[in-house]
Amino acid sequence: MAEYRLSQVARKLNVGKNTILEFLKEKGHEVDSNPNSKIPQEQYDMLARAFADSAHDKEEASELTIGGKTDNLVINADKMPAEEKKDDERILIKDNVASEPEPE
Repeated sequence: MAEYRLSQVARKLNVGKNTILEFLKEKGHEVDSNPNSKIPQEQYDMLARAFADSAHDKEEASELTIGGKTDNLVINADKMPAEEKKDDERILIKDNVASEPEPE
């Protein structure tokens, strides 16, 4: 019979380790809270039935794509289009900080 680690079961069923521990305790099974604790096949089957909805939700969520397909866009700042360069050449920045008059 197969055994599973507590942390694996939690990930697979998409529930927290504490939730699994509480559920098993209610059913009369004591399991160490160590993430590497072994869960026998019988207990795993019981958990799988109890948390099937949560595991199903995780499967559905993993199939979703958020934002759709995007293409990578590389912008090279050194190579500006000619039209933009003309506009840049016309920009004049003046020093508009008030300065004190020079002593006479």
